[in-house]
Amino acid sequence: MKKFQLEENHMDTRVMIILFSEREEANVLAGFGNAFQVFAQLESQFSLYRDDSELVSLNKNAGTKMKVSPLMFQVIEDAVKMAYETHGIFNPLVGCYTAPLVGKFSDVIDYSIIELDSSQQTVKIPIATALDLNSVVKGLALDLAVKCFPGNEKVMIEAGGDIRVLGDVLGNSGWKVGIRNPADPTKIVTVLELSEGAICTSGNYFRGEKAQEKGRLHLVAPKFLAKNSVKSMTVIAPTAQEADILSTAAFLMPIVQAIEFVEKHFRASCLIIDAEELIYMSPRMQNYFNTSTSLCLN
Repeated sequence: MKKFQLEENHMDTRVMIILFSEREEANVLAGFGNAFQVFAQLESQFSLYRDDSELVSLNKNAGTKMKVSPLMFQVIEDAVKMAYETHGIFNPLVGCYTAPLVGKFSDVIDYSIIELDSSQQTVKIPIATALDLNSVVKGLALDLAVKCFPGNEKVMIEAGGDIRVLGDVLGNSGWKVGIRNPADPTKIVTVLELSEGAICTSGNYFRGEKAQEKGRLHLVAPKFLAKNSVKSMTVIAPTAQEADILSTAAFLMPIVQAIEFVEKHFRASCLIIDAEELIYMSPRMQNYFNTSTSLCLN
């Protein structure tokens, strides 16, 4: 198999695709183009920074029942389900803290009063609030992009550190994925192997700095939560959408609760690094390490 690698910038981050394929180069490049187009399309629809995006339009019309596209409705529905599951620890209405201002925001961000009508495909968010769906959309983009390549090929797609893979690279060896040290993102804590599925990491140590430069916040905990000691939360799950939303929600939880929460989800597992540079893993995470793997923050 021949190796192909290309990258483009989408969703305010680098998107890199590595592919091992036996197809003709022209066919491979067409697949790359389709995959990058997935990111471009979702960015145009869900961006918080583009005046012409569907999400910005919805946020600007808070308090009004709006008809939305099927994909927008599905993403909001998935986000609201996670809000209920976590009792508000994960909340898609944190857009009032993370998004550019589109009006005067209220401190009330009660996800339970989001109105969803599946029969009419309409959404109504509370007045003076805003949705932020980034924790669902980037993972969704990875899942849709990987479908642009035949299932018998070996592909890895990375977007801002979140990764979706398909197939062993060579023989029985999975893709090797490094986990960054949140205290020094230039260093790797450990390396794991993944043959199929997704791995996503949440933390304020990297993208959080970029968000703060724009006067916004990256990950926001509800006011009723006590500050936890988690510096990074890495989740492996069958899909990137699931891994992304789980890592975001679990990052905001105390460590024991986070591990229990992730393990409740089918085939999901997590690795946590706290402020004291201690590492915690859920039981299933052990499956992604070989016998020679070491964990070291020094």
